[in-house]
Amino acid sequence: SSRKLMAHHNGFVSNCYAVIISGGYSTNSNGIRFWGDAAFLYSTLTLTYGYPKTNIYTYISDGTNPAVDAADTMSIDYVNSPTDLDGDGLADTLGEANAANISNVFIHLQGVLESNDQLLVFVTDHGNHTGGGGDWDSELNLWGSDVIRDADLETLTANMPCPILFVMEQCYSGGFIDNLDQPLRMIATSTAYDRTSSSGSTFPYYDQWCYEWIAAMRGFYPVSNQPWANSVPCNGDLNGDGYVSFR
Repeated sequence: SSRKLMAHHNGFVSNCYAVIISGGYSTNSNGIRFWGDAAFLYSTLTLTYGYPKTNIYTYISDGTNPAVDAADTMSIDYVNSPTDLDGDGLADTLGEANAANISNVFIHLQGVLESNDQLLVFVTDHGNHTGGGGDWDSELNLWGSDVIRDADLETLTANMPCPILFVMEQCYSGGFIDNLDQPLRMIATSTAYDRTSSSGSTFPYYDQWCYEWIAAMRGFYPVSNQPWANSVPCNGDLNGDGYVSFR
């Protein structure tokens, strides 16, 4: 099987945790593709890898608020991001993707994670250079015009004793690398520190970098508006060794 990357090194998926963040920024700026990215990964973790749902902390735009929070460019209308992320009809989104919730979940995990655990951190949304900072100072946009800076995420995760896998789709995501490049860390970013990312040919349902990366981890591409449903196969195991790597 090529589906081994996210299985924990000790073989117990019960030791695998994830934080999934889809900030959205504002209703006008929140494309439906950000929800698609998050749901595609969430359903891959739960349905392909068997991650316990209680181990996944998901924060998407305005959370469980039933108000519209995203712009659907296909229907030229505004929609509410579904809270069901894997097609079982149950709510999976925990709360609003604001700075307070993001900080609190990492503080919570600081007291939960042990050395034999593993944490996957996935973020999608707009990103920017940090105003007044250096070339490598970047930030992720969150809901309600909040941000989390590269230095903030470093502070929140630096002392965690387990491997952490960072996957980042946003513009200037490479600017997080210098802060998060610590022992037991792996980082995959869609761009260099000075480059923007593009939704690409998978617009409006997904960001193309996420679409390809997650499909390689899952072994299948998703259905356009049903991220949990498999479409055509995707073979990311190019050298046939049974593993799919971040690279």
